[in-house]
Amino acid sequence: MKTVAIIPAYNAARVVAEVIARIPRQVVDEVILVDDGSRDNTFEVLSAIPDITALRHAENRGYGGAQITLHEAALNSGADIVVLLHADGGHFPEELPQMIEPIHADRADVVIGSRIAGILERAPTLAGSRWLGAATLGPMPAHRFLGHVGLAAIQNFIFGAHYHSWHEGFRAMRRGAILRLPFRQFSKDYLFDTEFLMTAHWAGLRIVEVPVNAHYDARAGSSAPTFSYGLRVLRLLFSKHVLHSYDAK
Repeated sequence: MKTVAIIPAYNAARVVAEVIARIPRQVVDEVILVDDGSRDNTFEVLSAIPDITALRHAENRGYGGAQITLHEAALNSGADIVVLLHADGGHFPEELPQMIEPIHADRADVVIGSRIAGILERAPTLAGSRWLGAATLGPMPAHRFLGHVGLAAIQNFIFGAHYHSWHEGFRAMRRGAILRLPFRQFSKDYLFDTEFLMTAHWAGLRIVEVPVNAHYDARAGSSAPTFSYGLRVLRLLFSKHVLHSYDAK
């Protein structure tokens, strides 16, 4: 099975080469990146790295827009498994083998690398609570950790699901799973990931979570604004849920 790693890159010149170097090439057949209209020299850095495919958007299309380009490129390259990770060092490329294992074992169509599950698994207890320890002593800033947990609780309640998080950018996908989803119609910004998982859940795809590490690098070039992102997720959630409930009748 051909495995392709896809990486959206925006203002990531200082960190992206290190991320690429850490990808275990014994399990990844091809690496495709897109420079999404960066204002720094990200594309020049990518162009100097051998054995990768570097694409470029002349203008910034947004995080979701970059993913649309990357998913199409991976499918066109004949990928059987596609793994998405970020260029900012927030994901550990060394964890790619455990991300694709459930697909190789035919236990999953989509695998979510869950930072929340990983943080909880490794967090010390504080005042007798692992959740409190994860929020205050874990690698994820407390406001982001609590935002993830709060949004996930709302979405799990509405969908009858039990995911630790709906907002993860570390994802492995079977080719057939991607083809079943209208990913070209998804949000062009940071809502792409949660919309992907919502639609995969509705489609009845087998979704497995794998606990992964979380890391925040001060050199990273971009991140989603927490509060406004949360509000937009809730708006998307309720609008999509209403439309889906109506279509299901």
